[in-house]
Amino acid sequence: MVTKRVKAETGVKFLIVISLVTLLLLYINPSKAISQEKEISITFSGDILPHTSLYEKNKSNNGYDFSETFKGISPLLDADINLCHLETVLSKNKPSSYPIFSSPIELADAIKLHWEGCSGASNHTLDKGIKGVISTKKIFQKLNLPLAGTKISPQDDPISYYNLPDGHTLAYLAYTYGTNGIKVPKENPEIVNIISYGKIKKAILEAGTKADLVILYLHWGNEYQENPSSQQRVLANKLLALPELNAIVGSHVHVLQPAEIINSKPVAYGLGNLWSGQGPWSGQPKGQIGAILKLHFTYNQEKKRYEYIKGEVSPTLTLSSNWRVFPALNLLKTNQHTSACLALSSTKRLYERVFSTPKTC
Repeated sequence: MVTKRVKAETGVKFLIVISLVTLLLLYINPSKAISQEKEISITFSGDILPHTSLYEKNKSNNGYDFSETFKGISPLLDADINLCHLETVLSKNKPSSYPIFSSPIELADAIKLHWEGCSGASNHTLDKGIKGVISTKKIFQKLNLPLAGTKISPQDDPISYYNLPDGHTLAYLAYTYGTNGIKVPKENPEIVNIISYGKIKKAILEAGTKADLVILYLHWGNEYQENPSSQQRVLANKLLALPELNAIVGSHVHVLQPAEIINSKPVAYGLGNLWSGQGPWSGQPKGQIGAILKLHFTYNQEKKRYEYIKGEVSPTLTLSSNWRVFPALNLLKTNQHTSACLALSSTKRLYERVFSTPKTC
């Protein structure tokens, strides 16, 4: 019995010594012992592209009301910062659809309910000329919503900045491959960001001096093509070689495109359509499928920058019966079972090697 008691006392003393040594190390060099801070998350959504049927469904005697449009996906938009992509401009004038888009200004109120800001650089940014860009930007400014990718005055910054916990900052940049042949006006050549490696690199380096988390949105790729183009892959590899850039998120092609990890950083080539009039009813069987991507980052105190740690993808569906958006998972036990299954299986096939994905049906 004495021997057992001696061994027990020796073990207790050993644990006390180890604890004291650990506390001493923490006191001497806390940055080595605690190198990471609280995890933060950001969500990104597919294209918001309102066709005529979408805004006509939400027309009232007092204008338009989109307050119910995105309510179904609200539980998925639970990150520290939630970002959308608005593909069209907003105007008080009569709305229009393909090929020249202009959406009701009330859409911004619905965006404000669910997102902290958007990217606004797309091939439809100049559909209504300079006036359309100015109108959209001012509507967003009135609601205190940042809109990345456009610039309406010398004082305006096309980079959106967001406050993160513990005094950190997110920089969000947005660029488009072009504007459907509409020339960028000479009087304001910076009104919309056009993809150019040199210009994007310069902007990322600038953003990196002001923010410790930098994310880039790209409106790119070949429409309706699930596989990323060689241009997309080359550009992603070049940009993600920059230490200042943490992730790339893209869309435009109206279908889901896959994701991969480059230099320990994610690129999601395309998140499909979050809300549009495209779908089987218009000859595009996957046009109603989108995705909400949640990326998680943690701050590395030694490097003084955020690092990517994980991501999750949740597929969404736009229903033509009411032109609202829902998580595909929630529709498995409805008459939308087939479409929901297609969304879930497509998401798993394209993303499961990179991100967490929901179960298939």
